[in-house]
Amino acid sequence: MKQSIHANLNSNAANTTKLTDTIDKACWACHGDGTEPTEHPASYKNPKKCEDCHTGTTQFSAPLVAEHYYAGEDLVVQATCQDCHSKGEMLNANSDPDAGSVNATISHYGKKRTDLVLNINGDVLTDCYYCHQNTTTTFKNVMRNPNHSYMYDHTDSPNSPKCWNCHSAGRIHDQTHVKPQISNGLCLGCHQSGIGSAKPIPTAHNSTMNCYSCHMDPKDETYDTVTAQIHGIKFISSDGTYTMWDKTNAANCVDCHENQNTSASLTAWGYTIPAIPKLNHSNDPIAGQKWGTYWTSDIEACYYCHQSGIHKDRTGLLGNVTLIADGAKDLSGTWCANCHYQSSPDYKGNQLNPVPPRIDVDEGTANDGTTWVDHSGFLSSSFTDSVCKQCHGGVAQSATTLKDFVHAVSEGTGGGCIACHESYTGSIGINVSSYGRHVNVNTTDGTGNLTDADCTTCHYDTSKMFDPGWSVATYSCQDCHLNGTPVNVPSDVRLTTFQHGNNDCKSCHVAGGYAEGRYYHWNYSTPYGAVKEPGWPGWTGTFVKCSDCHYTHSKRDEPFHAPGIGTYMATMYTSCGGGNCHGNGQIHDTVTVPYLSPPIVTVSASKSYAYVGDTITITAEVIGYNVQIYNATYRLVHNGVVVEQGQLTPDDGRFGGVDSRGFGYEKFTFSIDTTGFEPGEYRIYVTGEKDTGKSATTFTTFTLSKGGVVPSPTAYNFGFESWTVSSTPVSWTNVSAAVTQSAPKSGSASAGLASATAGYLESARFQVTPGASYQVTVYVKKPADGGYAGISLVQWNGNTVISETPVVKLEGHTSDWVLLGVEITASSSATNFSIRLYASNTTAYFDDVSVIITPPVTTNYVVNGGFDSDWGTGRPDRYFRSAEYKQKPYEPIKAWEPKGIASNGLDVNTTVAIGKRSAGIYGSGYWTTPYADTSFGTLYRYYQQYYAINLAEGKTFTAQFKIYSDSMNGRAGIQFVYRSYKDVGDNAGTPETYRVYVDSVTSGWLGVITSGKMPAGKQYLQIKLFSEGANHVLFDEVAVY
Repeated sequence: MKQSIHANLNSNAANTTKLTDTIDKACWACHGDGTEPTEHPASYKNPKKCEDCHTGTTQFSAPLVAEHYYAGEDLVVQATCQDCHSKGEMLNANSDPDAGSVNATISHYGKKRTDLVLNINGDVLTDCYYCHQNTTTTFKNVMRNPNHSYMYDHTDSPNSPKCWNCHSAGRIHDQTHVKPQISNGLCLGCHQSGIGSAKPIPTAHNSTMNCYSCHMDPKDETYDTVTAQIHGIKFISSDGTYTMWDKTNAANCVDCHENQNTSASLTAWGYTIPAIPKLNHSNDPIAGQKWGTYWTSDIEACYYCHQSGIHKDRTGLLGNVTLIADGAKDLSGTWCANCHYQSSPDYKGNQLNPVPPRIDVDEGTANDGTTWVDHSGFLSSSFTDSVCKQCHGGVAQSATTLKDFVHAVSEGTGGGCIACHESYTGSIGINVSSYGRHVNVNTTDGTGNLTDADCTTCHYDTSKMFDPGWSVATYSCQDCHLNGTPVNVPSDVRLTTFQHGNNDCKSCHVAGGYAEGRYYHWNYSTPYGAVKEPGWPGWTGTFVKCSDCHYTHSKRDEPFHAPGIGTYMATMYTSCGGGNCHGNGQIHDTVTVPYLSPPIVTVSASKSYAYVGDTITITAEVIGYNVQIYNATYRLVHNGVVVEQGQLTPDDGRFGGVDSRGFGYEKFTFSIDTTGFEPGEYRIYVTGEKDTGKSATTFTTFTLSKGGVVPSPTAYNFGFESWTVSSTPVSWTNVSAAVTQSAPKSGSASAGLASATAGYLESARFQVTPGASYQVTVYVKKPADGGYAGISLVQWNGNTVISETPVVKLEGHTSDWVLLGVEITASSSATNFSIRLYASNTTAYFDDVSVIITPPVTTNYVVNGGFDSDWGTGRPDRYFRSAEYKQKPYEPIKAWEPKGIASNGLDVNTTVAIGKRSAGIYGSGYWTTPYADTSFGTLYRYYQQYYAINLAEGKTFTAQFKIYSDSMNGRAGIQFVYRSYKDVGDNAGTPETYRVYVDSVTSGWLGVITSGKMPAGKQYLQIKLFSEGANHVLFDEVAVY
């Protein structure tokens, strides 16, 4: 008992007799009145119960039990004191042979559970989780609801908030504990200002909803009350179900108000969800994008007017659109104007972002070609939304409230043809008094009586009249004048055939263009229209002849832009028609001849390869056959960007020239000054245009390199011919490696380098030109397989290192000397380079170092080495394209195949060294050049024959490529496989005994160079550009020469 909860009970009581044990005082408290008895008290066999001291009176300073018992003030449970305190874990072990009643056992042997109190020395908070997040608790069977043994946290952030944040602090029975009522006020007490990283929630949805309606499932019976789901708050999902903590698929405006998916769940809480029609707000599917970026989906449209947060307050325009007007809910309001008409007294459109298109100020042309319509004529002082409905009712014809109309407003329709179009000017305006012979084409209403019925005779289908562009189905001139339907026209304007080059009726009869209000809607006094009086100075003819348009006038002249035939053609032939060229010569029946074919354009450059600053002379010739050349232009393009462009002038100073055959011909010579140009490939495009309007474009290329200084091989001992007395090569520094004078590739010696780690020889620093591209190579021989040999370049600014390139490494063994090198562009701040030759865990021999300005590759055996081409449509490409379509994954690169690359590891990338794309790999695998690849089915031999790298036996070759890596956890590089024509399949052929690679990220594109030699019995080379490990690498500009 001395270890029990009552061990110190009544310890302050006075005593007159000597006690054998002070614990006796505790006995006086329960079995008497607390004072020292002289004999057994009358109540010693009827001691006090728990309630006598712990409720109400709190005798002997007993802690008050106000909560967590059957008569609790807030936290009411079904258990009595004995139900919990008689549990084994609540009692001290004892050997009392006569334990007596449950009350006696608890009173005598009740355990002090200090372990259930957090920070017992200062904190008075009870460890709620011991009972309420413990599915194996011994108290589960005395709880009102067994599920209370595991009360979920309010959020998925553990213990945030903590129990006492809502239920107050104190021990389990303290009066301070509360059980708050679930209400919006309770929720907003925490959430209104935001909690931690959670955004503030100013109010419940529209200030009309209870928080629990969307965050507690009305059908959830886990706890005693539905609102107890605050322990494990939920989110209503788009299908009306509730998901604890997870708002990934939370319901949005459309789910509740349009699709009504949540109706059943919210009805159970007593709510009727306001339903809106399926949103149109113009039923054009791209309405939200036509005049600006407003929305691309129904939900984005909701957010545009109502804000994107459902908990927004209603004090601003957004979130409560009734503020946009005076509260009117029927069509007598002016909601439309208040967004779209700035002069409206209640205009609020400028509070929206972007501002809605206005109906009183020209908004130009929409993104899809829809032209702006001036609505000013409809905006009288009595304007209401009902006026808008006349044209914009569409799917909302039955709408009587603004809610229905605004959400289902349609594109403009309705109104008579004449009533609308007579009010306009320009291309869509008409003048009903000037129709001339096109008035009453249906002849049903009497001559001179133009009605909408006449309009629909030609404009026979107006169902799509408000679609973008000229969308009304309309009969053409020839439907009536040539075919006789739907109207049988008078004989003087009836044709039996029509052909006049690429022209149609409008080309002559509406030569000024439809925008001037002519065409069918014009009063032509004669059937010739604009042809009757073309209007150029000096023209005196009555009827039009060929030479009126084509002889003295050319494509540049208004109004017909007819191609001029020039003096040579006009004087060579006596007429345009007959057997010469154009048939019978009738203006409506003029035979089309091959003059409408494009011209022939050739272009060449004086230099294919040059240094920056050189002048390139371009020569272009354009041949038009029987038509003169009218115009020529050029464009200079580098990496997809136009560097220079302009008009070209013929060498003789004027257009209209002919060659000895009488064909239209012009020659153009011009120069390109490359001073200040970036190094790289340039394309010069020349476009020639014939007088008939037909044009053609051809291009040629030239490549620019930046010249610069290069070191003397002798001065820097690049051939390892000079050695010190201590056997170190002159002008080279040895770092962590043993160096020996060894047998040479050429000359008298090479440098042998042996190191167990990454030791290297470093050259003396030599001057470089900033911005120049350098190619640095060395011949290496590596007899053993282990370790690697390598090369890198270090860039210096004075005595400061700018950077070192990744080490280009060779692993495996070589039977002869192999080229190994790196290519980079000198930094703008670089003054010097030094070369490092590496050996790691091996012995390697180096000789004949070379440093040169990067030369152009003039011969390349690799098909599509820049990865820019796809299979063409001609033979034989189309067959290989078809075969590749069947391969998974399909990649659009000609003459390269991905192998061993995961479906998500293929990367055809627009990050390039040169050109427009590169070939990349995420992870492991390789790209390969053509070989007898059986994935092409029966075409595999043709694939190899057409596109493989064919090299003769014994031929030594150089291979180079560029590599870029922004993530490297392994290695990536190049491997050769030598094949004969009999080697079929992925694993055939003889792999080279070495590979060249890098194993670190690159700061940009890095050029890698190596070499190989075709063995006996092998006729072609397969290149594998490989990646091993969790890398991301890109390859470009592969060349073999």
